[in-house]
Amino acid sequence: MPIGVGGDGVARAIRETFDRLHGSLAQALTSDLEVDTGGWQYAMSFRRVRESEDRPAKEADAILLKVFSGRITDEWKRQDARLWERLRGEGGEEVMVSELHDIVFNKCIEVLTGQDCGFDVGWQVSVDDDDVFLKIRLADCDNIKHLASKIEMEVPISTAAYDFQGLSCMQIDPTWGQLWGLNKELPPRAAKHLIYSTLRAQAFRENRDAVLEEVDTAMRLIACGDGAPARELGRQSHKRLIMLAALVAKIEKLHEHHGASSTTALQAQKDQLELVFNQINEEIETDIHESCPRRIEHNRDIQSITDPQEKLNARLERWSKPHAPGIDKFREAELYADFTDLAVMKIMYHVMAGVINFEK
Repeated sequence: MPIGVGGDGVARAIRETFDRLHGSLAQALTSDLEVDTGGWQYAMSFRRVRESEDRPAKEADAILLKVFSGRITDEWKRQDARLWERLRGEGGEEVMVSELHDIVFNKCIEVLTGQDCGFDVGWQVSVDDDDVFLKIRLADCDNIKHLASKIEMEVPISTAAYDFQGLSCMQIDPTWGQLWGLNKELPPRAAKHLIYSTLRAQAFRENRDAVLEEVDTAMRLIACGDGAPARELGRQSHKRLIMLAALVAKIEKLHEHHGASSTTALQAQKDQLELVFNQINEEIETDIHESCPRRIEHNRDIQSITDPQEKLNARLERWSKPHAPGIDKFREAELYADFTDLAVMKIMYHVMAGVINFEK
């Protein structure tokens, strides 16, 4: 039976689990457990103590003081003074090595699934039946973010956030394949890192939604024949890309319907969208603040086109994927990049190091 605990009711879940397994690590080792390989990131190995090897544990309290952090053991002593008296050898009742292993095993589960960590745990018996592996994972996205904020971990800013703010992100030099057009993928970008903050991430989302509402309103007004709000958004560097992405998406959608089900109203809407789109582009192409050499060269290439339809097509290509982000990307934009598997493991190690002394 696979075991997994996490979240609220941890202590109760631990007691119920161990009641089913007769409350003993030694018995858990011989129980019929199914293998569960569900995305575990860490494992702690507990050696099985056979009956013939069992003996009284020496300095049991000192061992626990070495295994767990002072904050954990101090609270533990207050909660279970009787246990610590036994561990110190007071009262004449000895603690056996097998029982000490059980105590450590149980406490590790309690700590790792408690408020400090909030991990999921499970266990699995080794193939030679000599060890049990306490498996640990951090899979809950909200908890990953909470812990990253708690430890003030530096996380890369998402490329979508750069695009959303109209900022340039450092780009890795292109490969020869990309230079010669053999590899159509754009070179990866190297974003700066920022200390993770759930409040900062939420503030970004609120600003994102407010800007997108402005863009959506401007798009509705274009349909009513008023392109001024859209042109104004196009003049603002931190909103320009979003406005252009919305225009491109709508124009491309109307192009798909053009012909088979084209109507006078749709044609008028398409003409109005293309007019606003061209007006924004004309301002961009003559903007002296477009300091990027690559953009200046691109602007000049487009300006040299004399045919209006060819010029429109070139502008649409410039602001379409993969050359520019689509409107869907902006709607899903987050301040921070997604956590990689390595980043999650770093969070786990940092948090676990605060409650368990691995080096000791």
